Amino acid sequence: MKLDGCIMQWNIHESERLMEYVRAFERRFSCFCSFHDFTGDLVGLIGSGNCPMEHHNSFCDTLKSADPDYFKLCCQFEISDVNELLKSGRGFIKRCHAGVLEAAFPLLFKSVPYGVMFAGPYRPSPDFLKIDLEQGKKSKLPEQFIKIRDSLPLMDEAVAKDILPLGSLLAERISLSLGSGNIMEKKLSRKERMQWFFKQNFQHNQSIIRLAEEMELSESRVSQLLREYFGKSFPEMMNEYRMEFAEKLLINSIIPMSELAKVAGFAGTSYFYRIFQRKHGMTPLYYREKFGAAKTS
Repeated sequence: MKLDGCIMQWNIHESERLMEYVRAFERRFSCFCSFHDFTGDLVGLIGSGNCPMEHHNSFCDTLKSADPDYFKLCCQFEISDVNELLKSGRGFIKRCHAGVLEAAFPLLFKSVPYGVMFAGPYRPSPDFLKIDLEQGKKSKLPEQFIKIRDSLPLMDEAVAKDILPLGSLLAERISLSLGSGNIMEKKLSRKERMQWFFKQNFQHNQSIIRLAEEMELSESRVSQLLREYFGKSFPEMMNEYRMEFAEKLLINSIIPMSELAKVAGFAGTSYFYRIFQRKHGMTPLYYREKFGAAKTS
């Protein structure tokens, strides 16, 4: 598809439509939806004013604000165990240290992780067994929190039977919009068209020939414009967008390095390590330990 002087932006009607689906889902299952945004694209599609781009609901927020230890336990669970199970690509039911249930759904498009959708919170019915992931450490809650937990909507086999397939459909619908770019056209300058090209293609093995074809210019003219607009070559621009994406995944997920390098578009893990350390003066692993969302102190 030629750029033809146009760029794709999030279609406001698509954003509104997705929020209608989310609100209908919340009404149907008496829950609250929140998201982890791994790449920053989700907030552009849905908007942080419509749904929180961090893991929030009234019970969890109250609990985490009451005691720093609760906050640390929640973060450890969300960043480690929950993200690990998300690699399965399917929705699941989890129970946290406070005994509260949520459904979690990965937001994936062509194996690229964009984030997670959470739906909850719930209290489990006494005979509810369909728990896919349970936090090992349990917290002894103060009486006031037990009362709040016991007033939450009930999760039983009937609710789980419906929320998992319907939540997965909603997550797939959001993922499709994220990955395909549900958009409207807007006239842009050459510089902006080039930026759009890199945003859409950094995960793929593209060459300057493709950009020249899209811009309907010679390769030498494209190289000249890249230097003029950005002070960089074509490979440097590709790596800049790949690095930005990789940094977001390092901070917001626990995706293994080999997989992370691949989905970010790098030729190999060793090459990714080499240019990452050249830019940051540290390894990707240390960068994740220092800046990652799992860091709670």
